[in-house]
Amino acid sequence: MTRGASGVEEAAVRAVLGEYAAAASAGDFERWLALWDEEGAQFPPHEAMHRGRAAVREANADFFRNRECSCVIECEEAVAAGTWGFASGTYRLAFEQRGGGETGRIDGKFLAILRTQADGSWKIYRDCFNSNLPLR
Repeated sequence: MTRGASGVEEAAVRAVLGEYAAAASAGDFERWLALWDEEGAQFPPHEAMHRGRAAVREANADFFRNRECSCVIECEEAVAAGTWGFASGTYRLAFEQRGGGETGRIDGKFLAILRTQADGSWKIYRDCFNSNLPLR
């Protein structure tokens, strides 16, 4: 769905989410982090917001360092309007502790806001996500 933007811009918003999943699945933390706006904020479930790329880095470094994962994102809606992009959909994340140990699966949904950069690329400005699984 495109409102006030070209299909090219909508595709670019979707491509960021595809790259997000690919970088996470490859365990490439720097590639994943490069998708974030300098002022980006992450809104994870059951913990405080991480505001700014440096805080997103600090909050996620151990996960990437200590786990292998497989991430699939299904972008169900993407809208681009001027310098802003909006996307929502579902995700599946399976992870395993490196060297054995903890494993997990998350089935959830997300709402992301993206912002264009000076070079015309899109970066994640806000990322809110949560699990569909009940709390234990």
